[in-house]
Amino acid sequence: MLNKRFTRILLSAVILITAVTAVICNVSADEPDGSTAALVAAFIEENGYKVSSPLTKEITIPSEFSDVYEKYNELQRRQGFDLRRHKGKSAVSYTFNVTGYVDKNGKPDSDVQIHIIVCDGKIVAADIASTRLDGFMEAVRK
Repeated sequence: MLNKRFTRILLSAVILITAVTAVICNVSADEPDGSTAALVAAFIEENGYKVSSPLTKEITIPSEFSDVYEKYNELQRRQGFDLRRHKGKSAVSYTFNVTGYVDKNGKPDSDVQIHIIVCDGKIVAADIASTRLDGFMEAVRK
């Protein structure tokens, strides 16, 4: 009887510590494999978009986020990513032109791009945006 009670208390403590650690470390949804451009493109296609070959550039995720970057990260958090976990790290930014994009009114739009940030071989941010002055920015994950 005492052993069962001790086991339950120990198990409860382990679960509590794990939950607290997850919150403190900002553990988010899985970060898909982005170790190659082909895997990044596959992630995009899995979310229903067709894209051209990407442009890539090396970036550093800022150590301190401006208001604009905080708002961008809010978009990321809504789709399971969290750039706060990667502050100050080097990353690769992919920019893809979306082909065959049709807007909400059913009109073709050739001014749409998908931006993906890969850090340590994992996709850590993704957005789809219009480059028009009155454009939009939305989550890639549906």
